[in-house]
Amino acid sequence: MLRFAALLPLCLLLALPAASRAQGGARLVPYAGIAVGGASLPRAFQACPPGTRAAADARLGVALGMVALEARLAALADVGTMACLDALADPAPLPDGVHTTTHYPFRGSPDHLAGDLRLRLGGTRALPLAVSGGGGWLRSPGVPYLLAAAGVRLGGRVRLAVDVERSWYRVERTAYTAEYGDGRVVREISSEEQVAWPGGTGVRAGVELAFR
Repeated sequence: MLRFAALLPLCLLLALPAASRAQGGARLVPYAGIAVGGASLPRAFQACPPGTRAAADARLGVALGMVALEARLAALADVGTMACLDALADPAPLPDGVHTTTHYPFRGSPDHLAGDLRLRLGGTRALPLAVSGGGGWLRSPGVPYLLAAAGVRLGGRVRLAVDVERSWYRVERTAYTAEYGDGRVVREISSEEQVAWPGGTGVRAGVELAFR
């Protein structure tokens, strides 16, 4: 699935000439939109569970027939009213023996900002179904990500927009293996740098306005 997300923007670029010819003299149409919904993030990015955040985004784009280039800025916030006590408590000591722990070069946060650029195919009156792909940056942990999305656009100049998207975040981490005794490290065994691509899912609904 990750390979599909990486190849989707290239596929959309290849589809641009054919889509333009199919539209027969289509012109550039700028548009803007807003949407709200929810999004899940990898556990490593969270100050505490659960991994679901309320999401709101604003988007600007320009469409040529069935193909559009779009930029989005999204805010993901924890709107829960209860404090996460387990994030404040000290972690339980590890039992005696050899254990591997994972360490990240960032700290979890309840709120995040994300910005991305994506190519979209469809989302017109002739083709309400829309698919898109691209990449962006999640600010709080400071990591890049790839994304793939599918949705629908219903209406004319003002249209309803619903999207389901999947994101994959490039995360660098360090795996430490050590021997523990009496709750402390008594012998360090190894340290390994790793790169992982944990994912998250988002669902959003909103409106778009075409300036034409």
